[in-house]
Amino acid sequence: MSTYLTVNEISNYLKLPEETVYKHARSGKLPAFKVGRYWRFKQEEIDQWVATNSNNPLSHMQLMVVDDDPSIRTLMGSWLTPTGCIVDSLADAESALSLLSVQYYDLIFLDLMMPTMNGVEAMRQIMKIAPDSKIVIITGYFDSKLMEDALELGPVTIVKKPFDKDTVMQVVKTYAMKMKRS
Repeated sequence: MSTYLTVNEISNYLKLPEETVYKHARSGKLPAFKVGRYWRFKQEEIDQWVATNSNNPLSHMQLMVVDDDPSIRTLMGSWLTPTGCIVDSLADAESALSLLSVQYYDLIFLDLMMPTMNGVEAMRQIMKIAPDSKIVIITGYFDSKLMEDALELGPVTIVKKPFDKDTVMQVVKTYAMKMKRS
């Protein structure tokens, strides 16, 4: 006899936020079906999905991309989502900080030059709110005072704009391997 689970049950079973479960169900990444307006999940299919995806070190990595340039957010999402990473893209630091207060991220790609709150101030607050999250600075202002200020906050990985897919993927894979070892 098959066991069918609700969004809440799958969220607890996979230790994922309900919002992420909905996102994966809608996109077809997570095996699911609708009964009326409610999502249901067949436990056997979920177990198979976990077994298939658990070999991928990037699978289920929670990533945040914070950049005021929508093309950067879209591009990074298009590169990272197919690898199994869960990617949330945000246009400003304030939105990122708000989400970080309720959601954990393994890796945060953070632009330095943004309106209202720059990346350095965002870094300071991220380090307080989510000290276990790793920060990767993405910037076109490599030789700036802002970059110096960011480096004074502690060791970070820096990706210089313009960047390519291989560079971003290598950064994510490196962090995934470090997480797997710890």
